[in-house]
Amino acid sequence: MKLKLFAVAFAALMPLAAQAADDTLEASIDALAARTMAEKHIPGLAIRVVHDGKLLFDKGFGVESVERQVPMTTDSVLPIASVSKIFAGTTAMLLVQDGKLDLDARISGWFPDVPADKAAITPRHLLSHSHGMEDYYHSERFKALPEEERAAMTTDDRIRWSLNQPLNTSPGETFSYSLVGYVMLQQIIEQIEGKPYQQVVRERIFVPVGMASAAYGGSDVIVPGRFPLIYVWKDGALAYHHSDFAGDDFTAAGANVSVADSVKFLTALADGSLLSPNLRDEMWRAYDFESVGSRFYGLGWFSYKRRKDGRFVVGHEGGGSSWLLYLPEEKLAVVALSNMSGARADTLPHEISYLVLDYLAQTHAKAGSGG
Repeated sequence: MKLKLFAVAFAALMPLAAQAADDTLEASIDALAARTMAEKHIPGLAIRVVHDGKLLFDKGFGVESVERQVPMTTDSVLPIASVSKIFAGTTAMLLVQDGKLDLDARISGWFPDVPADKAAITPRHLLSHSHGMEDYYHSERFKALPEEERAAMTTDDRIRWSLNQPLNTSPGETFSYSLVGYVMLQQIIEQIEGKPYQQVVRERIFVPVGMASAAYGGSDVIVPGRFPLIYVWKDGALAYHHSDFAGDDFTAAGANVSVADSVKFLTALADGSLLSPNLRDEMWRAYDFESVGSRFYGLGWFSYKRRKDGRFVVGHEGGGSSWLLYLPEEKLAVVALSNMSGARADTLPHEISYLVLDYLAQTHAKAGSGG
């Protein structure tokens, strides 16, 4: 019942827009957005900021479609590329909560022909990019295979290719961003649930949280509310970017969602209505890699303390175009989505959070002094 009521409860926050942050904060974020868009050639950008249940900022800038000049809003549906991994992490933890998945079980239970040197790999290693396998997606050895051979490979063939390569590092030793681990995780989830991964995520996350805009698929799929293509800056001009996400790697990428619905998801995690707080915190805790310098990724989420202010942050970046940031201790959510692939405005959500935190500190100081 709590989950069913969540969408209604969140909708009740919307009138708080009228109580949003004062003109100074709004002007500061506006200026930051304008500067970022100009520097990165971004046609459209949407930003929403929520602090402790209060909507502080909610605005779209520029256009969703350059051709049709449709304004960008926080309800615009956009591809979020690798930000999709946060749904994989959360789905895995929901299965842990159900008693269906043991994160520390050996993957041989799902992949019986695993070579002996990969036997110690677990779902936890797959989620944290610490499995140590050669990732066919980024491998020069894989790319060196004849094109016709690669084209004829199925998903199972590509997984088998990675499993049959020598390990780059021992499982759990260090972080190495990888696609194959998430493709394998998807197969594990589908074996457990007996249905396609995207259906599992829809039933376990999108519907209960009220994320009506959320759907999976690349540019070749019709997604309600989404323009089929986004942009890239090429040779000094805008060009089309094709999002080629296949259904067998939706754990890694391929989700489309609005800024507004992304914040609903963060809020559901923060208040414990979607996932138990202890499992949420386990998911958000940086994996204890043997290599200390690699300790900045949890289970589907980036997780670390910022150097600038020492605050603990979780979130993800996707395709250089999408950014989701949450500060658990401050209860501050910042989501910024754009339609410019490779924009690499990766500091944007952090800069927004600094502006908001300064504003909140000043507001608190004024209230304390009676000013």
